[in-house]
Amino acid sequence: MTINPAHAIEADWAKLGVLFSTPPSSVTPDIERLLLRTALAASGHARLVAMAATWLVVHGHAVARHRLKRLVASDLGPDARAVLGFIIDSALERGATKRLAIVLDACRAAAVPGPLHELQRHHPGLHDMARRNACPLSIKWGVWFPTIEPTYDAIRPATWVHAANPGFHARAVRKGDLRCSIIESLRLDVGGMICSENALARLSGASRAALHKALDALDREGEIIRPPRGPHRRDQSVQLARAVRGTSVA
Repeated sequence: MTINPAHAIEADWAKLGVLFSTPPSSVTPDIERLLLRTALAASGHARLVAMAATWLVVHGHAVARHRLKRLVASDLGPDARAVLGFIIDSALERGATKRLAIVLDACRAAAVPGPLHELQRHHPGLHDMARRNACPLSIKWGVWFPTIEPTYDAIRPATWVHAANPGFHARAVRKGDLRCSIIESLRLDVGGMICSENALARLSGASRAALHKALDALDREGEIIRPPRGPHRRDQSVQLARAVRGTSVA
């Protein structure tokens, strides 16, 4: 049976507490890549835009923002970058943590402005209507869309999200900081271990100074293992200290 990509995205958001009619996924999704997938699918599923923005207002502090910024730069095309920029900017305008603004550095407005809805792009009457109804923020990003009205009653509270996703608590406690991006990058992108701190700096999208500070903190927390420091610290490997249950960092 072929799974509808839009339904798969809805199921992943449902697992994170969005009240879609689709049953939730059985495992916690990769949150940062889910945001990328949402931006890619949004032109054919406009409700994703409002739901993702609302979720970020409520739970965006748990997003590993350095990792998200790096993934946007490496894995997302220009059109989807504009859509994700609009989603995040809309969430910021409505009270999401200001720390998410770092991701906007990797986003760019659409080179050719037009409706976010795919259907409206190819119909002259709908195209003009989309331009008339576009909110200022969507015009800024070149993806015309009406003002997003957050639907907070469609987002489950933190208690539910934490219970359904065991690793969500650690993300929330760390407020999506660089430590969070290091752990999630190691876990989700390189199988738990990386050969050098240089490679980890590139992977996590951080400066070396910031990386060292975060690694020292994770060392004290018992979250990572590093071999005894040699003369060339940049060549020092880093690995997660313990197996992680489920699909989220505990």
